[in-house]
Amino acid sequence: MMAAQSFENLVPRQDPEARLLLLTAKTDLSEDQQSEVQALARQVKDWDFFTETAAHKFSATFAHRHLEHYAPDIPPPEIMEKLKGLSRLTGMATLKVTAAQIAFHKACIETTGAQHAYLKGVALSVQYGRNIADRYSRDVDVLVAEKDFDRVIQKAADIGYRILLEHEPLEYAQSAQDIKFVSRYADVVTLLGADFVPIEVHRRMGKLSLNFNLDQVFETAEPIEVSGVPMRTISKALHLVYVSYHHSRHFWSHLHWLADLDSMIRSSDCRRDEVNELADSIGIRPTIDAAFEFHDLISRPSLWDTIDPALEGGSQFLNACLLNLEGGLELEESLRGGMALGDFMSAWQISPGKYNTFWKNSWFRRLRPTSTQYVKRRYPRFLQWIYYLENASVLMGNGFGRARGRPTKPDQKLPSREASATAADTEGQSS
Repeated sequence: MMAAQSFENLVPRQDPEARLLLLTAKTDLSEDQQSEVQALARQVKDWDFFTETAAHKFSATFAHRHLEHYAPDIPPPEIMEKLKGLSRLTGMATLKVTAAQIAFHKACIETTGAQHAYLKGVALSVQYGRNIADRYSRDVDVLVAEKDFDRVIQKAADIGYRILLEHEPLEYAQSAQDIKFVSRYADVVTLLGADFVPIEVHRRMGKLSLNFNLDQVFETAEPIEVSGVPMRTISKALHLVYVSYHHSRHFWSHLHWLADLDSMIRSSDCRRDEVNELADSIGIRPTIDAAFEFHDLISRPSLWDTIDPALEGGSQFLNACLLNLEGGLELEESLRGGMALGDFMSAWQISPGKYNTFWKNSWFRRLRPTSTQYVKRRYPRFLQWIYYLENASVLMGNGFGRARGRPTKPDQKLPSREASATAADTEGQSS
């Protein structure tokens, strides 16, 4: 496995295949970009790599459309036919997820009257007027207000949804105590219905160090209709801020996220001043600035030759995305091992003066009990305060060891919050 610290020393590919993959991941192309698609397509030598990567990184639909429109006679016919088939599979998979979202909403959100907002995926496509079937989705993400969280989870359990308790080894909640534990402590509860589509119910939007103002999130949530069913999703400005944060946290490892970024930034509803103000209030303005820079680089692959790989901002996002073209989850996890505060590729993504606040948030989040702890030692409710003491002991021990220059012992590692919600985190990469 690649060492996490080696990210800045890795050399991303910049061949015509890579440039064409990122350019054709956009939702729409200008006339200049259409011409560039033709030019790059003529230079491609490995169409199998292009097609397999577009499939693996979920951009086959967009790649097929742009090649069919602007370079139909350049790729081999069998490549175009394969991309066409992959596009159909994308649509079928997403329609299945759409049906699962509607069923969950009617059964668990409407019946409980829960305050909610759907994130990314199908909700994002609907919000921006895109064809749902164009953009691959494999799960559903929904934010539920704290006051309604337990009722939604209990309702789901009552009607037969299985509640994921632990991913490795796979284990589901079996008792009322199990359900109460995840309802009380888990940041994300993953539900599985008969269709096996993961429904990820979030009580917060950040992972460790980042806190979003949830009162503001729900107050500004926008109405949408999914196949005639009314729902709510987060505001367009917040969606752009959240997607920029979330996808950079995953090192831009999937190409359909570029389509999301493109549709949001190119939308007539995108107001940069509103987005900047929101990013400033959260404390991640550099991340948002980098996302806009990244979008510009995606749109103009001819600029890549002039990029200094040591630079921060959009160029680092681009390099991360390019590095991930040839890797899967193992590569991403190795890169994520060196993240700042468990939330950021690099510390420069945090607004000046906010790092200490984010560090404190991260420290306190790590005190909370995890499902990993609970599965190992199922304390009853009245003893679950012990989990906090266990985590505090490990955190202080690790900090003391680092202060003395002593490496942390393997058995002193704090149960990872990502490990306790692996399904929600790794599955959510496809959202």
